[in-house]
Amino acid sequence: MARVVTLEQACRREGVDLEALLRDLRKAAGLQAEKAISSEAPKQPAATSKAPFHADPSEATDFTEKLLWAALEGCYDPEIPDANIVELGLVYGVRYDAPTGIAEITMTLTSPHCPVGDYILEQVRQSVGSVPGVKEVRLNLTFDPPWSFDRIKPEVRQKLGSEW
Repeated sequence: MARVVTLEQACRREGVDLEALLRDLRKAAGLQAEKAISSEAPKQPAATSKAPFHADPSEATDFTEKLLWAALEGCYDPEIPDANIVELGLVYGVRYDAPTGIAEITMTLTSPHCPVGDYILEQVRQSVGSVPGVKEVRLNLTFDPPWSFDRIKPEVRQKLGSEW
């Protein structure tokens, strides 16, 4: 099994300031922290189409939607590198509208003040945006309901260890 190194560990080892790195990533991605991580985020996803909204990968019926879930499974919170954001229960739902190419992701973060929130959101934008057929990615960040350890899948909680 490959050794996993967190972003924090890599920065410490290389002598890089993590906060400065995250600021640079946000700037390069054109993100504003206040916009990306806001407790004022919409509570309900904006309706983009009549496409069904699926809250679990097993509910996906469209091939592209299955690819979207697979793309999301490739995104990680660097503070919890042993489980992807789907396994952690951070993704509340996915909708894909084929005629417009709009992929809509409703998700949360472990905390409204997550220090790597912008990084996670940019991972999601990049990963989902690389799925064939996706022309636009719409992220709906919500903290209602708030994330809790109960959202972590039981088999993943077991993999993470006793502190979960």
